[in-house]
Amino acid sequence: MIRCPLCDDAAIERRPSAQVRIGRASPPAPPSEARTQTTAVAGDAEALKVIRRLVANTENVGRAFAEEARKIHYEEAPSRGIRGQATPEEAESLRDEGIDFLSLPGILGRELD
Repeated sequence: MIRCPLCDDAAIERRPSAQVRIGRASPPAPPSEARTQTTAVAGDAEALKVIRRLVANTENVGRAFAEEARKIHYEEAPSRGIRGQATPEEAESLRDEGIDFLSLPGILGRELD
Protein backbone atom coordinates (compact mmCIF):
# COMPACT_ATOMS: atom_id res chain seq x y z
CA MET A 1 0.00 0.00 0.00
CA ILE A 2 1.23 3.49 -0.82
CA ARG A 3 1.08 6.23 1.84
CA CYS A 4 1.84 9.94 1.72
CA PRO A 5 5.30 10.64 3.18
CA LEU A 6 4.08 13.91 4.73
CA CYS A 7 0.72 13.07 6.27
CA ASP A 8 0.76 9.24 6.30
CA ASP A 9 -2.59 9.24 4.49
CA ALA A 10 -3.43 6.18 2.40
CA ALA A 11 -5.99 8.04 0.26
CA ILE A 12 -3.60 8.81 -2.57
CA GLU A 13 -4.65 9.23 -6.15
CA ARG A 14 -2.64 9.75 -9.28
CA ARG A 15 -3.24 13.03 -11.05
CA PRO A 16 -1.77 14.23 -14.31
CA SER A 17 0.86 16.91 -14.06
CA ALA A 18 2.79 18.85 -16.60
CA GLN A 19 6.34 19.65 -15.64
CA VAL A 20 7.84 21.32 -18.65
CA ARG A 21 11.54 22.08 -18.57
CA ILE A 22 13.08 24.18 -21.26
CA GLY A 23 16.83 24.18 -21.66
CA ARG A 24 19.37 22.09 -19.82
CA ALA A 25 18.44 20.06 -16.79
CA SER A 26 19.67 21.56 -13.54
CA PRO A 27 22.55 19.72 -11.86
CA PRO A 28 21.68 17.39 -8.99
CA ALA A 29 21.63 18.92 -5.52
CA PRO A 30 24.78 18.44 -3.44
CA PRO A 31 24.48 15.57 -0.93
CA SER A 32 24.31 17.91 2.09
CA GLU A 33 21.46 19.89 0.49
CA ALA A 34 19.59 16.68 -0.36
CA ARG A 35 19.91 15.51 3.27
CA THR A 36 18.56 18.87 4.49
CA GLN A 37 15.56 18.56 2.17
CA THR A 38 14.91 14.98 3.34
CA THR A 39 15.15 16.07 6.99
CA ALA A 40 12.70 18.92 6.36
CA VAL A 41 10.17 16.55 4.78
CA ALA A 42 10.54 14.11 7.68
CA GLY A 43 10.04 16.97 10.16
CA ASP A 44 6.93 18.15 8.30
CA ALA A 45 5.54 14.62 8.29
CA GLU A 46 6.10 14.24 12.03
CA ALA A 47 4.47 17.61 12.74
CA LEU A 48 1.44 16.65 10.69
CA LYS A 49 1.18 13.33 12.55
CA VAL A 50 1.16 15.21 15.87
CA ILE A 51 -1.56 17.55 14.61
CA ARG A 52 -3.63 14.59 13.38
CA ARG A 53 -3.28 12.95 16.81
CA LEU A 54 -4.41 16.18 18.51
CA VAL A 55 -7.41 16.46 16.20
CA ALA A 56 -8.35 12.83 16.79
CA ASN A 57 -8.27 13.32 20.57
CA THR A 58 -10.32 16.52 20.78
CA GLU A 59 -14.00 17.32 20.56
CA ASN A 60 -15.14 19.60 17.73
CA VAL A 61 -17.34 22.30 19.29
CA GLY A 62 -17.48 24.36 16.10
CA ARG A 63 -18.32 28.02 16.43
CA ALA A 64 -18.96 27.61 20.18
CA PHE A 65 -15.21 27.31 20.77
CA ALA A 66 -14.74 30.56 22.72
CA GLU A 67 -17.79 29.92 24.93
CA GLU A 68 -16.79 26.31 25.62
CA ALA A 69 -13.14 27.28 26.28
CA ARG A 70 -14.34 29.78 28.90
CA LYS A 71 -16.59 27.17 30.55
CA ILE A 72 -13.67 24.75 30.79
CA HIS A 73 -11.28 27.45 32.02
CA TYR A 74 -13.67 28.59 34.76
CA GLU A 75 -14.52 24.95 35.66
CA GLU A 76 -18.16 25.26 34.58
CA ALA A 77 -17.70 22.32 32.18
CA PRO A 78 -15.60 19.15 32.40
CA SER A 79 -11.96 19.54 31.43
CA ARG A 80 -11.29 18.08 27.96
CA GLY A 81 -9.58 18.84 24.70
CA ILE A 82 -11.70 20.87 22.29
CA ARG A 83 -11.31 22.37 18.85
CA GLY A 84 -13.42 24.74 16.81
CA GLN A 85 -13.54 28.18 15.27
CA ALA A 86 -13.25 31.61 16.87
CA THR A 87 -13.33 35.07 15.37
CA PRO A 88 -10.20 37.21 15.76
CA GLU A 89 -12.07 39.24 18.40
CA GLU A 90 -13.02 36.10 20.35
CA ALA A 91 -9.44 34.84 20.17
CA GLU A 92 -8.10 38.14 21.49
CA SER A 93 -10.64 38.09 24.31
CA LEU A 94 -9.61 34.55 25.27
CA ARG A 95 -5.95 35.64 25.35
CA ASP A 96 -6.86 38.64 27.52
CA GLU A 97 -8.55 36.27 29.99
CA GLY A 98 -5.43 34.09 30.14
CA ILE A 99 -7.03 31.16 28.34
CA ASP A 100 -4.39 29.23 26.40
CA PHE A 101 -5.18 27.83 22.97
CA LEU A 102 -3.43 27.07 19.73
CA SER A 103 -4.47 28.48 16.38
CA LEU A 104 -4.10 26.20 13.38
CA PRO A 105 -4.13 27.22 9.73
CA GLY A 106 -7.54 26.81 8.12
CA ILE A 107 -6.41 23.88 5.99
CA LEU A 108 -5.68 21.91 9.16
CA GLY A 109 -9.00 22.78 10.75
CA ARG A 110 -10.95 20.33 8.61
CA GLU A 111 -11.86 16.95 10.02
CA LEU A 112 -8.73 14.80 9.93
CA ASP A 113 -10.03 11.87 11.98
